[in-house]
Amino acid sequence: MERKVAYIGKDNRYFTSIKRELDDLYGDQDTFKFFEIWEEAEGSYKNFLKKILKENPAIIFIDYTYNTEDMIRLGSILRSLNDTKKIALVGLLNPLETAEKRKDFVTRIGQSGVLVNQIKMGGDPHDAVYDGYALAFPSTVKEPGFVTVKSKDGIPSKLGEIVRINSISPEDIVIETNIPFEVNEIISLNTHIPEDALESKQFIVEAIQQGNNYYNSLYRVKLRPCYLDLVEEVGAGDQLEQARVVDEKQKREAALKESAIPAFINWVRMASVESTSKDLKVLCVDREVSILDQVEQWIGEFDYCVRLQSCLEEEDPHIELYRPHIITFVMEEVPLPPEPDPAKPNEKIEPIDPLLYNSMESLQRLVDQLSSLGALQTVIVVFNAQGKSSQDLQTAFNYPKMVAHQEAFSYTTLLGLTDIYKSTNPNLFAATPGRFFIAKDSEYSNAIFWEPIKIFVINEVHIDFECERDLPLNATYILDQPTQMAVSTVAHKESSPYNNQDGMFYSLIHSMERESRKTLRSHLIKNKT
Repeated sequence: MERKVAYIGKDNRYFTSIKRELDDLYGDQDTFKFFEIWEEAEGSYKNFLKKILKENPAIIFIDYTYNTEDMIRLGSILRSLNDTKKIALVGLLNPLETAEKRKDFVTRIGQSGVLVNQIKMGGDPHDAVYDGYALAFPSTVKEPGFVTVKSKDGIPSKLGEIVRINSISPEDIVIETNIPFEVNEIISLNTHIPEDALESKQFIVEAIQQGNNYYNSLYRVKLRPCYLDLVEEVGAGDQLEQARVVDEKQKREAALKESAIPAFINWVRMASVESTSKDLKVLCVDREVSILDQVEQWIGEFDYCVRLQSCLEEEDPHIELYRPHIITFVMEEVPLPPEPDPAKPNEKIEPIDPLLYNSMESLQRLVDQLSSLGALQTVIVVFNAQGKSSQDLQTAFNYPKMVAHQEAFSYTTLLGLTDIYKSTNPNLFAATPGRFFIAKDSEYSNAIFWEPIKIFVINEVHIDFECERDLPLNATYILDQPTQMAVSTVAHKESSPYNNQDGMFYSLIHSMERESRKTLRSHLIKNKT
């Protein structure tokens, strides 16, 4: 079977190694069509995207060494578009000077949505090739002959999720996460808030919401800071211990009022002076992603939030989780089925499914989903409206907030609509005094939540572990033992003994520097069973 494999970068030697590795490992079962995409111009990710949409490769290796910002943007778009989200993306980066720089960079590119990122070491592409094939063709990936450690009872470790902080007030912190917390649960969160402003890492989960998110997360969670660590309770019977607990609680209450809460309030007040929120959310549904050709700046730099989508799926999660205020929908023609071939009278002609296109049928499905969510304040702007007026569409779909434009997508038109929407819905965008809205590139935007796990199988490329939380697939975490590494959850192989077993997760290992790899290898050899 022919497999298309793309490399975006200009490290020809490394790409040659990738091609050789793929041919050596899989040449007996597959043939490959390799192609390289590169140009030096700033903003070149737009042209890269067009090439990818045309070629539709199974695996893409994105090299962050060159035009780093463009590569991060490209990875983000590819992971979000329904037309490209199933492509196996593997990020490549050169070794970085310090562990802290590596951690920060891997965190950033991981948050762009690229699941696995490998560090190029000595030109050996084995792990990058393994990851690409494991993501694209999990049933036929060949397991390497690495040492594998299996544990009957599980090796204790900790799994860390880098959660995103949306905003902070004196009373709460709003985060986005893929961890399914429970209301009233007490959690520990490592933030970058100065310790003299917030001494305790403990928070109480106040509320959980699915939807209305800014980042690509499943849950929006409101946390109440404890300010100072809670006093641990003791069992009945020990009067001295109970008296001590009562005394500690009284001291804590006094400290809360006198210093801890005032210190946090003062820090939030100082930090929030210049903070603003990107309240308005826009979703652009357009097969050609035309907005990228009409703007110079990156969409993440707009003063409102924009997400791109090539087409919509049934019960599309982008609608439920994002809850856009404005949706631009660029209509496309549904092709006619091919004419019957007289030479093949018995040939069956498959009908064209209009739901595979941005058609009237897809628009109806979108309206139905918005109605089911109660999101009837969303304005739908239809471009290429095929001769139908706004009134025609409003009547046909029984949706009054629908606007028709006969021309192709126009960013200028969208800009005018955002101004109108803000002016006609002032209550939605009223300022929130005293709340610190966190910019996504701020040091305060990231925090780490650690969850205990047990590792049952581990080698140099993947692990099987157990976690009491119901973790989602296609999410990236960090591991602290047996060495520092990143892991990304993917579906179990059908042949795995842990397939369909509750609480068991399969992850690809990535983002390890040479020293971390040596540490892991030594651990595996030492504990080989």
